[in-house]
Amino acid sequence: MKLKKGLSIGTGYLSYRFQHLRSGLYCFNYHRVGNRETSPYDPNVFSCDAENFERQIKLIQENFEIVGLNDLQNILLDSPHLKKPYAIITFDDGYLDNYDVAYPILKSFDVKAVFFVPINYISQRLVPWWDEIAWMVRNTTLTTFKVDDDKELKLAENDVIGNIKRVLLAFKEIDYRSIEASLTYMRKASNCYMRPDDEPQLFMSWEQVREMSDNGMDIGSHTFSHRILAHIGDEQNNEILSSKAYLEDKLAKPVLAISYPVGTEGTFDDQTIRLTEQGGYAFGFSFIPGVDSAVQENRFSLSRFAISYNQSNLSIKLMAVHPPKYRR
Repeated sequence: MKLKKGLSIGTGYLSYRFQHLRSGLYCFNYHRVGNRETSPYDPNVFSCDAENFERQIKLIQENFEIVGLNDLQNILLDSPHLKKPYAIITFDDGYLDNYDVAYPILKSFDVKAVFFVPINYISQRLVPWWDEIAWMVRNTTLTTFKVDDDKELKLAENDVIGNIKRVLLAFKEIDYRSIEASLTYMRKASNCYMRPDDEPQLFMSWEQVREMSDNGMDIGSHTFSHRILAHIGDEQNNEILSSKAYLEDKLAKPVLAISYPVGTEGTFDDQTIRLTEQGGYAFGFSFIPGVDSAVQENRFSLSRFAISYNQSNLSIKLMAVHPPKYRR
């Protein structure tokens, strides 16, 4: 497969136009946009800085037809199989930099995106569990970190980013129903406690979410509390169904999609997909990389590519040209 080399107009970055991309839906997912070096929390949740986000949006716009959720619904009315490469740009978690940094850039390119928001975090001054765990790893004076009674990880010297990633991966493997109970355990084990005045405004307000919705951006559910759905049994009902109703009341318009928290294999299950369909969502998004051609058949477990920090044009293109999964 050939990549045609060319210069991106107006960016100063070398880019490569794709040739012979397969038809299907290519979902590119972001979390935070900003400088991760200045954050006291989880650096791994940053997808890129502002300069690279602008470059990546131009890259995607050059090679795909970018659509919103309503566009995708209308396209699927004609055929259950997509007939050319389409892209959807999504954001998870509702961080304030989505509004302050990403939204103005998207508007400047006249590009739509979907923002999946965890309802309990919007307009709240709090630190989410993954960022608090990262803060604890950064601030503990211990050389090991206990995730629970059975899991204790050795912290590597001079590798804060790697330590945070390993601890969070271990935490996500725990079958936990109470995040707060797990955090209480880790606070005590690490001897790290956040004070109320340590908690900045990390998330968007409802006014900002409504402004984006009123100006062409899609808003979707990321549940109420960002718990891992496969771990909470029947409590999924509230997280999936009630969050949709709450968002629709706030925005005064239908909510078409949900993205499953974490979203990797084993973090959502058949009950998740069944409730998503029964609840009237049009689409459910996973965090499993790949491309979907038969979107109608896979619409409650759609694949997404994770954009890693300041990923290069070439690596994004190779990821799209050679996806790990292609569902016809």
